[in-house]
Amino acid sequence: MRVATVFFVAFLVIASSRGDDSSPPKLPSDAQTSLEKNASLFSNVLITGEIHRRLLAPVETVLKKFDTTESKADFTKTLHFELRFQGPLFRESTKHPTGKSYTHDLLHEISFDGTQYRIGYKELKSLSNSSISIYTPSIATEYGKLHDRANSLARMEFWYLRETGFSGPKTLASLGQPVVSTILNAEDHQKIVSVSEVASGSETFLEVIIEQPEPWQSAETFDIETHPPFVELLNGTDILQMRMERERRQLAGKDRVIRFWLNSAHGYAVEEKWELRKETGETMFHTKNSDFVQVTPDGVWMPKRCVVESHAYYTAPLFISPDPLYETVIQMDQCEPGDFDEDQFRIWYDTPGAEVTDWTSPKATLKKAERYSVPASLDDLTGKSSGLVRWLVILNILFIAGWVGWWYSQSRKKRSED
Repeated sequence: MRVATVFFVAFLVIASSRGDDSSPPKLPSDAQTSLEKNASLFSNVLITGEIHRRLLAPVETVLKKFDTTESKADFTKTLHFELRFQGPLFRESTKHPTGKSYTHDLLHEISFDGTQYRIGYKELKSLSNSSISIYTPSIATEYGKLHDRANSLARMEFWYLRETGFSGPKTLASLGQPVVSTILNAEDHQKIVSVSEVASGSETFLEVIIEQPEPWQSAETFDIETHPPFVELLNGTDILQMRMERERRQLAGKDRVIRFWLNSAHGYAVEEKWELRKETGETMFHTKNSDFVQVTPDGVWMPKRCVVESHAYYTAPLFISPDPLYETVIQMDQCEPGDFDEDQFRIWYDTPGAEVTDWTSPKATLKKAERYSVPASLDDLTGKSSGLVRWLVILNILFIAGWVGWWYSQSRKKRSED
């Protein structure tokens, strides 16, 4: 493995030294067509599955190396996920079991319906304790700027997409953009390093190497030691977040190199993937995909299983272990075209008592949203609404009463004439 890594670093040096003497690498036309077709799957699709980690080293070693406050149970818990996509619209739902991070079984949801961006926390055993926050992308962006938290509200995970060669929205600014092929997106930005054929055993793959900005970097400039969102944290989490932010800033301007092996027999689906830190050539993640199934009649293939050998973890942005410390296993259960209503991209919880924080309300400001609870009845609604709403209800009742009285008097008059 070390020999391969040294060779790969040398290859990158040679490739990057060619300068302007050579034109950007080109994808074969059939690969280009297949990747475009594969990305079109997300114009309307439902994907479900589960994700969990398994340790490849003693738990004490893993947690210490990554300096995380998580317990073993939290680090290795099984999460169930559901993804819905309809062009730029999406909804990601992740079920978390009870643990240190979440004190109750909880469904964490994020959605974008084309206009509003919603974040939901649904407590599965106590639905009335659920909560929803409602933003527009621009309001969420301005809120982040005001509170020195540029993308703190962009909480999309999209694990399965990332390992299968697709990119969804990563930031608030990219909300409204559809899922794209990671390789085609790199080609559009002239970030493809090389394209070639490679042999592995009896098979031949199309190898595509690209560069991407380091996703763990931070361009923030706030004072870390006095930043309120950090200072207010408890149980050592404040120290963790401050250290992570300091390390992320050291990655500003850095790149990752991603190496893909595409299988032409499966519509150029991603068979293997490596992520490396460009400056050192160190492997951070190595993905092997398997159990491919054809999910559309026109030949789009997707893996049912993704296994990611991991040398790094987000809580220690600068650290990379020479040997993998854990594996992330993603098992896809369902991937099929969907037929969705717009309401399915608009998170809402009907249980009375669920808390709504609405930043899009005319009454809201960037410092204070309108907050209310889902009402149990009309009485609750009018009691918490403005006087105007209350008078409208009263006037409707008076109108109905007047109409009934008129109808009764007309009926008596008609009978007397008969």
